[in-house]
Amino acid sequence: MHHISDEELMERFRRGELKAFQELYNRYEKRLYAFFVKNLSDKEKANDLFQECFLRVIKNCQSFSPEEGRFSAWVFTIAYNLVRDVYRSKKQQQTIFDWTENEPEVMHLAAPENPILHILEKEQQALMRQALERLPESQREVILLSKYANLSFKEIGKIIGCSEKAAKQMAYRAIQNLRLLFNQQRGQNR
Repeated sequence: MHHISDEELMERFRRGELKAFQELYNRYEKRLYAFFVKNLSDKEKANDLFQECFLRVIKNCQSFSPEEGRFSAWVFTIAYNLVRDVYRSKKQQQTIFDWTENEPEVMHLAAPENPILHILEKEQQALMRQALERLPESQREVILLSKYANLSFKEIGKIIGCSEKAAKQMAYRAIQNLRLLFNQQRGQNR
């Protein structure tokens, strides 16, 4: 089943083939869980939302249409909406990031064998986390959807309700703002 597209697996699942659902689950388990952990910094809540996400996939499988987009965009739309619901219910405006696991590749300065460089790497991660927390919510969302969900800008635009071009522009601005905020954080800590 590894060579079958996600969309075909979803079609098979809708026809009652449970192995197709298991394959989809296996394909998206790590990415979705990481998405929830990165957004919530609470592994228990992330696990709850992860389970809820797949329950909604099961419940709403008939509403999925491959003509409207890829399965990955559909399932991450569900995940994105679950996270937004959490923040709306808590009336939180900022996402707390936990970058202690699965840090972005750009953050790796050196292998952990060198303790001095490892300390510098951890300091850079803390600065990046602080900068990310200061980004506007919409810009954080674009970064998370592109980096952790590996979605295209077309898919991101569909999820957040804008065009592909607008999603690209938002990502560009987010990176520019993140760079500025990171440099500010770095300057304050010297």
